[in-house]
Amino acid sequence: MEKKLFLVFLLGIIVSYLAPHTFQLLGKNWTPLPQHQKVDAEPLLKEHTSEFKPAQVIQVTPGIHVAIGYGLANSIMLEGDQCLVIVDTLESVEAAEPVLQEFRKISQKPIRAIIYTHNHPDHVLGSTVFAGIDSSNSSSVAVDVYSHETTLEILKKTKILSKTTFTRGMRQFGAYLSTENGDHLNSGIGPRLVHNSESRSGFLLPNKIFSKKLDVEICGLNLELLHAPGETDDQIVVWVKNTRALLAADNFYRAFPNLYAIRGTPTRDAVQWVGSLDLMRGLLPLHLIPSHSRPLSGQQFIFETLTAYRDAIQYVHDQTVRLINKGLGPDEIAHQVRLPEELEKHPFLQEFYGRVEWSVRGIFAGYLGWFSGDALDLSPLARPVRASHLAHLAGGPSSLLQKAKEAFEKEEYQWSLELAHSLMVCKEADSGVVEEATRLKSECLRRLGSQQTSANGRNYYLTQALENDGLLRLEPGHSQILQAIKSSSLDHLFQVLAVSLDPQRALGLNQTLLFHFDDDDQEEFPFYYLHVRHSILEVKKLSNPFPADIRVRINSEVWREILAKQKNPVVAYAQGLVNIEKGSELALVTFLRIFS
Repeated sequence: MEKKLFLVFLLGIIVSYLAPHTFQLLGKNWTPLPQHQKVDAEPLLKEHTSEFKPAQVIQVTPGIHVAIGYGLANSIMLEGDQCLVIVDTLESVEAAEPVLQEFRKISQKPIRAIIYTHNHPDHVLGSTVFAGIDSSNSSSVAVDVYSHETTLEILKKTKILSKTTFTRGMRQFGAYLSTENGDHLNSGIGPRLVHNSESRSGFLLPNKIFSKKLDVEICGLNLELLHAPGETDDQIVVWVKNTRALLAADNFYRAFPNLYAIRGTPTRDAVQWVGSLDLMRGLLPLHLIPSHSRPLSGQQFIFETLTAYRDAIQYVHDQTVRLINKGLGPDEIAHQVRLPEELEKHPFLQEFYGRVEWSVRGIFAGYLGWFSGDALDLSPLARPVRASHLAHLAGGPSSLLQKAKEAFEKEEYQWSLELAHSLMVCKEADSGVVEEATRLKSECLRRLGSQQTSANGRNYYLTQALENDGLLRLEPGHSQILQAIKSSSLDHLFQVLAVSLDPQRALGLNQTLLFHFDDDDQEEFPFYYLHVRHSILEVKKLSNPFPADIRVRINSEVWREILAKQKNPVVAYAQGLVNIEKGSELALVTFLRIFS
């Protein structure tokens, strides 16, 4: 029985947002080959790096310290009479360890509580470090972990995602770009994501959850935890009453907000985000401590800054909707909506992370979906067909290549990029033309990347240029595959199996398979019934057996070990760990062959 038959659906497991910024860094460390000249940088983005460097711990007020520059996010230490509270724990054990060392220079008091402001991995994966336990064995925890009630469900619910989502996340964060040669400057809201294929994840499940508001005294500190959905639906802010300090989570940072993330997410609810900022403004904080970028102090300054921030979000939302109601499509609106000058120049609204144009497109899609409203866009030509027509209009592929080169010389890089890409998929183009077009596309991507104020935009362009050059192949690391499989529920594993079905291989097949998992913790629903028909896979979780063409008895841990290549399925079958109770080994192999 071939291992590949049991691994065909792994890639969908990898990027769940470990839990969306998904995003998580799952590939191997990589040093780019010196095949291109140093890429220029937009001066504002280059200067923005100083927001996070050097890495340091800042005292906001006595008893409140924030660690900045050690990872993508900040970690905040609240010091009480007898103990400490940590708010957000960074993206890995490796990122958290130096922060704890710095915090211990300030206080040796025991850490009694951790607060997650939301589910993003750069806020939760260093928790075992602060809890003082081994990340490989977190069964006994001496700290309480607080979060919103939906955070736990979001973390448990693994989404059906694909290699594409992984790839896009790695492009956005520039995870494979070199810092040494200047390709990677920063990640917009932090210096860099500290998580690679060798990194350890130290996540702890929250055990103290709430819905709207939680007043709690921890370590003698009077804290108010408030649900404030914005960048995520489970976002909470922490109000430290005695010092009037507000921990803003990701609802505010020194960059235009990411209303839509190009790594691939649903559009964030702009109206909801504005409402949360109004809640924050209404507290009249003396100190504002975001989970990305530096803290602010001064009641009036904070109030005015939060006002500008919420006004920018509302402006983009309202003007997008206004132009939608005038019948304009997303392309037209994206090129028309610009912030008013006083907001556009505001130091906390520079487009280092999100962009107005991307936000407009996201808001449009959030309200109306993918269709622009113009019948022209109902059934657009496939790219290769369009490419053939463009080549014909230009007088052939060679002439189109010349037009692309001319556009490049005129610094019309977007148009040159579109023409070069068209030639790469044009059926009429010979290998020589395709080779030149490929090189030209990479240069266009680098020139466009060099012009970006947004770190996300720069990172995306430059990473895709390396992929286009054949210097980089984005692949998840084995240790993260293993971790994803081990932490995924059986429900999720079978959901991924369903979306991995190859319709051509399953053509005309009508067959059923029953998995019987004999684990003690599977007593309520030990059976999974799979039915392939009409080139789809229906999966049912059952408490009792159901007649099937093939019946397999197996332990869920053995199943996961087979998926993770830790156990050879042939050996497992020979050892009696895989028991085919009905049907044959060949029948099982044939069934699994339909998944790719």
